[in-house]
Amino acid sequence: MNTHLYPHRCLVIVLLMWVLPGTTSADIAAAQPTTSAPMQTVTESSELAEVTISLERGEIQILEPFDVVVRTVTRSGTFVTIDEAFDDEVSFPNLEILDRSVFRSGSETSPETEFRFQVQAFRTGQHTIGNIPFNVESIANQNATDSLMSPSLDFSVKSILPEGHQPSELRDLKPAASTSIEETSTWWLPAAIFLALVLAAAFWRRRKRLSTARQATRLISEIDALESSVQSGNTDYATAIDQLSRWMINWISQVCGIEAASKVSNELLPLLRQRGWDDSAMLALRDVLDQDTAYKYGGLKPESSTNRGQTFNHARHVVRYSISKSQRSDVVSDQVATSQREVHAK
Repeated sequence: MNTHLYPHRCLVIVLLMWVLPGTTSADIAAAQPTTSAPMQTVTESSELAEVTISLERGEIQILEPFDVVVRTVTRSGTFVTIDEAFDDEVSFPNLEILDRSVFRSGSETSPETEFRFQVQAFRTGQHTIGNIPFNVESIANQNATDSLMSPSLDFSVKSILPEGHQPSELRDLKPAASTSIEETSTWWLPAAIFLALVLAAAFWRRRKRLSTARQATRLISEIDALESSVQSGNTDYATAIDQLSRWMINWISQVCGIEAASKVSNELLPLLRQRGWDDSAMLALRDVLDQDTAYKYGGLKPESSTNRGQTFNHARHVVRYSISKSQRSDVVSDQVATSQREVHAK
């Protein structure tokens, strides 16, 4: 079990000790888990695939982020994607998805795909992660698609307060002689809350930045592998361009917060320009998307492409540029936040 103390948990504990006078530091310490619970896992197998859903933490507490991992192992020549019908309110009721990522590995005969959801619970008690819909698609035949569902998983969320705690319970007060106005002063509490909020915001910005950078590295590796597959003749160029276009659309949606899948190039590029993208990145993205459109609807043949390597270079450029753009935005946000804190301190 991950025993790292998240900044937001510090804030919750401080607020609980302030708002609930009957709560002591011993109560809070008693609520912290002392033993590691086993990881919860459910696996289902069929002729189509083997699907495993697991919680990578045995014991889950309220407000503490945890990972839900779905791993699929399918037959050779296929890849797995999340179905467009996926609804987080149906598959993750009473939970909030903070982050989502996809990793691909395994061998050519048994490709593996890992879908990782970072989730947070806002109430205690029993929870159920419902079935998550997936598509198993053939690399060679785009029309060969099968539906796949992950198994459901039941788990419980615990409170950070000790079991049986009653906030309204009357407790013995200390003798008046043992305390003084100076000892019970809470002048430091607003400063502590403000500091906890600043630390929590900085922590989540850094966590998101590192998570996005790792995903970018994996995506570039997948682009390299796809290019090698085309060069070796294992994947035809039209199929590769279709996959490359999907990756670019999903990546733009994730990094920029744009519903890129519902927009054509002429609608998407102006939105990126509004976000400060330069011409080189937008032209690189247009090349990938326009080639995909030409193969699908324009009757363009794979053998007619003369500079295939340039398209893969353009895809890698889009990923690297979007990461550097995101990091520059984070630096500006950090500078603004620092200035605001300095003004507040004055």
